[in-house]
Amino acid sequence: ELTELKSTLIQSLVYLPEDSAIGLITFGKHVHVHELGFEECPKAYVLRGDKKMEAKKVQSLLGVDQRAYNESKTNPGARFLQRREDCEYQVNSILEDLCKDSWPHKNDQRPARCSGAALNVAVSLLEATSRGHNGRILLFSGGPPTVGPGMVVSQEKKDTIRSHADILKGKVPHYHDALKYYAELGERAAAAGHVIDIFAGAMDQTGVAEMRGATVKTGGFVVLDDAFEGDVFKGSFKHMFVTDGSKEQNLAMSFSGQIEVKCSPEVKVCGAIGAAYPLEKKQSKCVAEREVGLGGTSCWAIGGGGSGDT
Repeated sequence: ELTELKSTLIQSLVYLPEDSAIGLITFGKHVHVHELGFEECPKAYVLRGDKKMEAKKVQSLLGVDQRAYNESKTNPGARFLQRREDCEYQVNSILEDLCKDSWPHKNDQRPARCSGAALNVAVSLLEATSRGHNGRILLFSGGPPTVGPGMVVSQEKKDTIRSHADILKGKVPHYHDALKYYAELGERAAAAGHVIDIFAGAMDQTGVAEMRGATVKTGGFVVLDDAFEGDVFKGSFKHMFVTDGSKEQNLAMSFSGQIEVKCSPEVKVCGAIGAAYPLEKKQSKCVAEREVGLGGTSCWAIGGGGSGDT
């Protein structure tokens, strides 16, 4: 499955505009942030995957915090985010050499997978380097997060992953913490103008129920398939790079939308239902006391959309 995923990613690079900036983060037990601007040899920053870190701490470790920007004459974030035409060779080389996480685990344990920590690093990196600029974070997962913040199930195979019945009965030790964690990541990404997409390829559950807050709040995609070699995944992923038919061949993507409701005094707005992020507009006279869905406001941000959205 890893080979199929690598092949799909390498083939998809040619569909991106040459001037689009791309970055690469891989994860297992730890998070690896690859420095695409270093051409001499593969170089990556390795961060712990079992520890929850604040955004400022991540940015400081990567050297993209406000202090680094003030002291540097160049863009510190350019080490990790490069134009496609400038880093295509490095990305292809890293993906071709990428192998299964070598961190050992026992036969009665699941592989260590710090999806939550990796997503936090990606959001923190884009917050520091591309706040206010359009961007997407694509998460590819072959199973549920098993270590670190946002974990869905422990590494021990004797601990079965929660079922729908367990959620209804409240027998879910990690569910509510993970749900809150990914929702907060979605809010941060939406506030910065970025979209989070999740592509999961596994026969078993991958924790999308907990991670849905990251995509719903940003207007991202969720694609589930039995494996990364399946037609559902490959077809859906290729569809992301459809162009708008113009001479410039721009991708048919929309970002940073905003909806504001203005109505007569006798009409009140209870809320909105859907992939949106509420903005602070509580002083509006048309906001109802009763909240339905995303209420308490009359203005919402739409992180991302496509040509078929209404």
